[in-house]
Amino acid sequence: MALLEHVAATEVMTVRMEGAVRRPFVLQQCAIALGRLGDVRAVPRLVGMLAECESAASLAAVAQGLGQIGDRRSIDPLAAALLDTKSTKLARAFAAAALGSVGDKDTYPWNARIAADTNYMATVDTLTNGTTGVLDIL
Repeated sequence: MALLEHVAATEVMTVRMEGAVRRPFVLQQCAIALGRLGDVRAVPRLVGMLAECESAASLAAVAQGLGQIGDRRSIDPLAAALLDTKSTKLARAFAAAALGSVGDKDTYPWNARIAADTNYMATVDTLTNGTTGVLDIL
């Protein structure tokens, strides 16, 4: 829906995202779609989910969504989440990643230049191995 710029689907995706806390792939897809559509109403929901998420995949999905939206209203809650010593280190790390994405001046992520024209059939583990490759990082 985001690729089609179907803004009317934001309500459906928001409901789906809120119900997908235990399904990180669906959560990720909805959060990124809402971000690409620029739905600023999703910011408070995603910031709240950042504190509630327990899995790394869910935290990554929420951070990517907040980074895609890029709303400055998310800066204060993300900074508070980053400085909250009661949160897990992983939650704080994803809050930092989301802050970096919100403040990024470029349209595309930092590793887009590396990914451009890459032969995905002949990759090495340092580029992408599903977890720690340069192209796998937020």
